[in-house]
Amino acid sequence: MNRKLLVFLALALVCAASPEDDFEKPCADPNSIRKKAGSDPRCQENCDDVKAGRDPNNKKCNRKLYHNECYCKPGFVRQVADGEKCVDRTKC
Repeated sequence: MNRKLLVFLALALVCAASPEDDFEKPCADPNSIRKKAGSDPRCQENCDDVKAGRDPNNKKCNRKLYHNECYCKPGFVRQVADGEKCVDRTKC
């Protein structure tokens, strides 16, 4: 096959995988849920915020829209800011 055709086919395969394909994939943590769109998951409230009494709405995070990411369920917060584990906020 000619090189241009191979490059085209490789790009077509990469582009065929839609972000929506991951929506059915379960989250690693049972206390989290996958959302189709949301803010930076690392900006979610975490145990440090709870302990310090910080308002999670005052966090300065990028406003980029993230697709098919896992977020803590209501009543749960990230154990650490950049972690995947969600814990009951009363356990912080």
